[in-house]
Amino acid sequence: MACSSETEKTIPEHVNELENVSIHHAGPEEAGVLTLEPEMDFGETDEVLFTGWINDATVDEQGRVYLVDFRSQKIHAFAPDGSWLTSIGQEGRGPGEFETITAIQVENGRVHVLDGRHLKIAVFEWQEDEVEHVDEFNIDMGQFNRQPGWVEKANEQGWHPRPSGMDLDPDGRYLIRFTDRSVPVNAVLEGRTTNVTRYDPDSRSFTDLDVMAFDWTGQVIVHEVEGAMSVYFGLGYKRDSRIAYRGGQWVYGWNEDFLLRIHDDDGQYIRAVYHSMPEKPLVEADLLQLNADRGSQFEEMIRNDELPETWPAFQDVFLDRQDRIWVSRISEDPEILDWFILDGDGELAGRAQLPSNVRVKYISGNALYTIEQDEDGLPFGRRYRVEG
Repeated sequence: MACSSETEKTIPEHVNELENVSIHHAGPEEAGVLTLEPEMDFGETDEVLFTGWINDATVDEQGRVYLVDFRSQKIHAFAPDGSWLTSIGQEGRGPGEFETITAIQVENGRVHVLDGRHLKIAVFEWQEDEVEHVDEFNIDMGQFNRQPGWVEKANEQGWHPRPSGMDLDPDGRYLIRFTDRSVPVNAVLEGRTTNVTRYDPDSRSFTDLDVMAFDWTGQVIVHEVEGAMSVYFGLGYKRDSRIAYRGGQWVYGWNEDFLLRIHDDDGQYIRAVYHSMPEKPLVEADLLQLNADRGSQFEEMIRNDELPETWPAFQDVFLDRQDRIWVSRISEDPEILDWFILDGDGELAGRAQLPSNVRVKYISGNALYTIEQDEDGLPFGRRYRVEG
């Protein structure tokens, strides 16, 4: 265990109980300042018209950018210079078509697309300047005799987990996350998990049924107006799990604390990193300002909720191509996020800032890619150059 001169009494008991945990007390101001310089935008062109919002994005080894148009169920590919290259797929149930694009990964010239509603993975391949549909995999577990252990628990609780994310392991196998994100008013929230299974494209079957399980309690607010109820979840001030994967390494944290657990490709715990940064007080007025565009019903819901005293210890977590961990936190200004870089030892290696309404989707090390909106509300992707 690595620790500063500060007494261990200030460290939460559940952190001290962990094996192989590095504990750090450096404050945010001690991290070297990095700047993020806008370098290139990726958006509507003469060939591309976004019909909805961009719900996912990724980048390949050549720097090509892929943006998922949620409404049309198309993936638009752009060159590093911002020019449009091609569009992949369309809405439908046939080969190379999608009902709901849930996740996208690109490796070695192949584009892997998870359709969580249709329970399939479609594969496309770059062939010179064109992208061809080359394969599809049926990931409906009902077709297999063996079932993961979490399926029985889900059935008992009335949960209906569906694919919610996908990663590629170093051997080209799919790590598929299953989560029940349907949260009806009378739903059982406690004990919900995100479960990871491994699918082997060579054998066209699930090989590891219970790779990992992460807490997902479905932190929600139930709002009732004249007998009609609405359920909101995924709110930035509630506590929740954050998960990142890259190159055979999982990073997981429940954001009550700045505590990140690192697991290997098979889900085995390796080590943990803890930072004792000061908590940020949560002020209702700040929360209302951040959500001002969500309407009067949302404002009423916030005012009636029992708010925590502080913001979560962190908002999001990413692994970049250098396997460094990027973690975002609410800054002194709630409309700005501090993005901290942790090196291989968990030490603070740098800090950058972005507006809290900017969605970071991919980090390559010297470049950071986001999804944003212009003044007219039109979505676009942006590449920032990391300097410092």
